[in-house]
Amino acid sequence: MGLVEARELVELASGVDSFYLSGRSRLPSSLLEDLESARDRARETRTPQDFDAGGETFTVAARPLNRYPFRLDHENGVVGLTASSHLPTVNVQPSAAFIHAAGIESALNWYMGTLEMVLGDVEWSSSRIDVFMDVQGWALTSEDRSRFVCRARQLTMWESDATFQTMRFGTGKSGVMARIYDKSEESRAKGTDWWPDVWGETYQAGERVLRVEFQVTREVLAQTSIHEPVDALGRLPGLWGYLTDEWLSLRTPTEDQTRSRWPVAPEWQDVQGASLRNGAIGLERMKAGHRAGSIRRLLPATRGYLAAVGALGGAHSLAEALRVVGREITLQDEAGRHSFDVQLASKRLAFGL
Repeated sequence: MGLVEARELVELASGVDSFYLSGRSRLPSSLLEDLESARDRARETRTPQDFDAGGETFTVAARPLNRYPFRLDHENGVVGLTASSHLPTVNVQPSAAFIHAAGIESALNWYMGTLEMVLGDVEWSSSRIDVFMDVQGWALTSEDRSRFVCRARQLTMWESDATFQTMRFGTGKSGVMARIYDKSEESRAKGTDWWPDVWGETYQAGERVLRVEFQVTREVLAQTSIHEPVDALGRLPGLWGYLTDEWLSLRTPTEDQTRSRWPVAPEWQDVQGASLRNGAIGLERMKAGHRAGSIRRLLPATRGYLAAVGALGGAHSLAEALRVVGREITLQDEAGRHSFDVQLASKRLAFGL
């Protein structure tokens, strides 16, 4: 059955990868008119329209967000709004990059605070949470699929050149979906080169990193008493316990014909004992790692813009180009546009600094 000698897994990270919110409130008529006008312009021009919400600049798209007629995009994620009483007024989907950079609590507070400035009182609830654990030292193979015991019947597996890549248990419609996949390979494919910085000194370069990830939707969150978003953070250890104790587990085969009576495999006991279960919500080095990766990705474009503005302003060196940019930004501020200091403070808040 593909059994190998079990050894203790090395945990590299665990925490929250996605946290979707929904909220019930009232969409003011003036806000509804402004949204409709911005959406119509977006459709006419085929260009998203800038839209101020709570002091932050979003863009209103021409297309909806699923059943939400108004889609507002921001570098921190996406927001859906509706005036219909059949849906929550607002749906929030923070980006995973924002969550990892700012920390889950800061990310939630940023969105809730920003939108409450526009909508007033909002009754918030949790609509989806993805929790994960990254490990090294697990020699999992495709043949091990028969050792898993899961409450969901569906098991889908992807391989590359006969090498295990992903196992998926359940579907999005079942309330819980789990994936175990090669995170190091995905990181290479997506270019998220900052993950080794997040994983820290325990990460062994060149050795496969596997991610155990659970996607939990509103129905199951309600069953586990996870409702109000901030309170939900304190319940995440219990949620991880339920998911790895009861919903999915890896077993060591015995003579018994009933897999659910097989003992829990040592590797899975390490998964069950993730630091997330002991109350750790995210990792500080996750923030630093993502910030470093974000800076690396922003630098090429930043250099290009800086060189262009500097050349137009008569600069002949980096120092002169920086002075030209500073002068032009100051002139814009004096002309009554958004203050750079306010924009900088907003970015610091967004990244949890």
